[in-house]
Amino acid sequence: MQVKSQQTNKLIAERNRRDMDSLRLYRPFNYQLPSFLSQASELLLRGGNRSAKSITGAAIVAAAARSMQLTGPDGKQLPPFCPLGRPLTIWVIGKGEAHISDTLYRLLFQKGQLPLFKDKDGKVRAARTWEERRIGDLEQKLVSEPFIPEWEVEGESYETAIAWKNKKGNFFDQVTMKNGTIIHAFTSSGDVKMGDPVDLIWIDEDIEYPKYVGEWQARLSDRKGRLLWTAWPWADNYALVRMSQRAEKQKDRPNPDVQECRLSFADNPLIDPDEKRKRYEAWSESGSAELKSRVDGEFSVGLSLMYPNFSLVTHGVPMQRALVPDLVAQAIQKHRELSLGWIPRDWTRYMSMDPGHSCTACIFWAVPPPEFGDFAVIFDELYLAAHDADAVAKKIRDKVAGFIFQDFVIDRCYSRQSISGMAVTYLDIYSKALAKAGVSSVASGSSFSMSMSDNIAGCQAVRDWMTLRDDGTPKLRVIGECVPNVLSEMQIYKKNFAKEEASDKPAQGQRDHAMDAMRYGVMHTLPYIPVPDPMLFMPDDPVMHWFKNEHQRGRGAQPHKTTTFHCGAGSVVGAA
Repeated sequence: MQVKSQQTNKLIAERNRRDMDSLRLYRPFNYQLPSFLSQASELLLRGGNRSAKSITGAAIVAAAARSMQLTGPDGKQLPPFCPLGRPLTIWVIGKGEAHISDTLYRLLFQKGQLPLFKDKDGKVRAARTWEERRIGDLEQKLVSEPFIPEWEVEGESYETAIAWKNKKGNFFDQVTMKNGTIIHAFTSSGDVKMGDPVDLIWIDEDIEYPKYVGEWQARLSDRKGRLLWTAWPWADNYALVRMSQRAEKQKDRPNPDVQECRLSFADNPLIDPDEKRKRYEAWSESGSAELKSRVDGEFSVGLSLMYPNFSLVTHGVPMQRALVPDLVAQAIQKHRELSLGWIPRDWTRYMSMDPGHSCTACIFWAVPPPEFGDFAVIFDELYLAAHDADAVAKKIRDKVAGFIFQDFVIDRCYSRQSISGMAVTYLDIYSKALAKAGVSSVASGSSFSMSMSDNIAGCQAVRDWMTLRDDGTPKLRVIGECVPNVLSEMQIYKKNFAKEEASDKPAQGQRDHAMDAMRYGVMHTLPYIPVPDPMLFMPDDPVMHWFKNEHQRGRGAQPHKTTTFHCGAGSVVGAA
């Protein structure tokens, strides 16, 4: 009889425990609901502090791992985030070991993550207000079971189901579910995991190497998997910014591939209203940008962008806010109307280059004579992926053919590096390639002048060139329609963050080839130097040799005839 009573008590205790199952009691609030209804293959939940973004992500991942459907606030079942009824491979990713141990393990495997409240009729449910949360926690002393409880894992025990990297610190490596699903935990600071097909990847908050996101996305294709990213607006994380930008572009599609849902601190009903007031007042002291990022999850672009003041309105050709006539734009417009290309031939031309293994960027500059004002115009670009030096030189030749360039500029530090195992520098390789292609400038021939390698000073110099002067004009001008990669990088070029404070250094690992090339040019100062007579300076290419021979044979002396040679899109050489 005593044994039967013990068994009965055990069953009652187990039933009571399962009555506290967080996932079965969980009901998203209306402001969270779009996150659970999304069918996009990539879902970004961006929110302010304490906006419940991570707990939302934990509920989604736990439901997928347990092959469950969650219930909405109206009592109806929500669509599953992943297929039901088969084992899944799930990755959860945190920035480092501490994030996995302190945050992801807590959210998925520790009790008390869902605030509970007991109604007058004795029914336990999820708390829906701050007052219910306070009563449930302090007076009723209710504690919810984990989102992934022990009875759902292999052997119904964390001891047997979890493989640890550091058990004492809760740093888990792998969890095997009773249904065959396996959850792997990875830090974003180690080597990127490759090769395995995955059903669901959950990234929580910031990551060490944003470039890893592309590899994680590739893991999902085999199984039509989904990527979930829950994050505060880490504006220095270019992968997060790009995902948000992609979502913005697709927001009007009926079935977007990537979707962003915004969660706000202000909408969270489980936070004491007086505590909200305190936070609003404290965050407001740091300015509106800080308040918007903390409350609504807005990107603090003014704090993180390297060049936040850049705009085609003020830096484009033509300018729209200058206080003086835009002589530069007028000259370019007149030149184009005569079908003579973009840049007048008496403007000084420069090229600055950022060579690289994966991508080489070249920026083409034009500096007008002093009577137009003190300006430097970016009028063209090259953005070449996986091109060797000879291929780059040929592309440069196509751009400069028929024009006199004053100088070619390259980074001092990189150009002096030697290729592994060889007594030759990158400067030697690219100089040789330019000479082979018949490309040269007045000042450096087929070689390059060296630009200073100080990143901080270089970025400050660019900002100085962007600063509006008393007449409302900046020194730096851009012909936007000709340089899409310059514009693209300018919008996402970030400062480095240390301890959540922006420094004046560029962030590491971002796509910044055009920004580097631009900085090299600015640091070279690019003075106006009168363009030499083409008869006195002849770049060593076949077009100019032909042009010189024709001139020497007397065709150039005919006063009323003009010979025009087309040397590529938008460029010409004219001989009077």
